Amino acid sequence: MTDPLLIALTILLLAGANLLIGPETAALAALGLPIAVDLLLRRRQSGGQNATITALAPYLVLTLVLLATRLIDPLAGLLRGPMIRPFADLPGWAPLHHPSLWLLATGFGVALHARRKGIIGAARTGLLRSLRPAAATFAFVLLAGLWAAGGAPALLAQAWAGTAGAAAPAIVPPLAGIAGFLTGSNVAVAAMIAPLIGALPGLDAAATTGPLPLGITAALLAAGGIATMISPMRLAMAAALAGAHPADEAAIRRAATPLPVAIALLLAAAAAAAGFAAAA
Repeated sequence: MTDPLLIALTILLLAGANLLIGPETAALAALGLPIAVDLLLRRRQSGGQNATITALAPYLVLTLVLLATRLIDPLAGLLRGPMIRPFADLPGWAPLHHPSLWLLATGFGVALHARRKGIIGAARTGLLRSLRPAAATFAFVLLAGLWAAGGAPALLAQAWAGTAGAAAPAIVPPLAGIAGFLTGSNVAVAAMIAPLIGALPGLDAAATTGPLPLGITAALLAAGGIATMISPMRLAMAAALAGAHPADEAAIRRAATPLPVAIALLLAAAAAAAGFAAAA
């Protein structure tokens, strides 16, 4: 009975946080507290509450710092001041306001507080493990930029619209799901599929307002995010967080067999809803 109530609570908190705070830190603000409470309740019987609190403390500090840098206007404005603009036609980068800086600062603070041997080795191992997923995400985003610059989305959208007619937006959830499965990142999903959506009839830059474009954009992000749960990279992360050996990843995939079926059904339902809404 606890799990359905917790899921319902997190959905409501996540929706409210996105409306009030914005997408950048909404997940931290909305999901951090329920997850922490759930862990504490589950470990009460085993007597591991102190260890749980110690493990969650850095994430709590990071969440509070990120919320402060977003919600306190004078502080946020001060941090956005130093701006790096390597390209004149692209948005700038404020390193003091970016979450990555505070993530690194939190990790450095935890390392100093722990004062354990092997910190440098652990940092080196973490950096080496992050190179592959970071390089994969960067490669997908770069390829998406080249794909869009070459005009491929417009050609594919034109061909698909000629086949599907007014129901052409129905292709968005399946494509976003495939991209989410391959990349494991919603950033890469948006970079790959958004140019194709913008080239579909009625969803171009001249028609960005109204319920249909907003709904299709939401379907893109939701479908991509749902499909990342079965990405091989995400399953490998789950195995690592659970302390499983890399050889146990196959067992995790077998145990998660119902999940791809459920995601496929959700994507099919989303595709049908998008096609019906567009045709109507």
